[in-house]
Amino acid sequence: MEKTNQIDILSKDLIIRAALGKTCHFNAARRNRSNNVCFGIPVILINVLLGSVLIADLNQLIPDILKWISALFAIIAASLSGTQTYMKYQNKYEEHMKVGNKLIKIEKKAELIYRKYLDNILTKEQFYIDFEIVNREYTEICEDSSNLQHLERDFKKALNYLKSKNNKELVFNDIYDKITTHNRVEFHTSS
Repeated sequence: MEKTNQIDILSKDLIIRAALGKTCHFNAARRNRSNNVCFGIPVILINVLLGSVLIADLNQLIPDILKWISALFAIIAASLSGTQTYMKYQNKYEEHMKVGNKLIKIEKKAELIYRKYLDNILTKEQFYIDFEIVNREYTEICEDSSNLQHLERDFKKALNYLKSKNNKELVFNDIYDKITTHNRVEFHTSS
């Protein structure tokens, strides 16, 4: 395999992996943000409703049915709030956003190194030195964020988005086929 072709493959592979990881993390962040809102808004509305009804009827005798309905709503609100706290949607959102932003930087660095090489600004030796540094950064980000999980749909959504976008002037299909046929753990995702 000739060196330029190897450089093309290495560069495109890292760029696509970073873009895929970035998109997966942003999809996961969006999902966690949505879950946080879906669990949080009903809690707020139920608590406002309960507070309003109970304060309004504080001086009056409250019918038993209203007490039972209020108790049921209180249990629902506590359950939703407990789920929201246990699942840590807000924390997961923030962590996925941080990793996604780090991967944007990796993607841009890899693109820049590749473009510099194509424009003969970098020699092959300097390309490999710079590439190794960026690849090491990518690996560290993946290892540091291995506790953040993606759902299968986050991964598929990211693949489909990148395949449809394909605006990086890269031959995406070869790398796409490679990604979809390998173990997904290598590409910083998990079930």
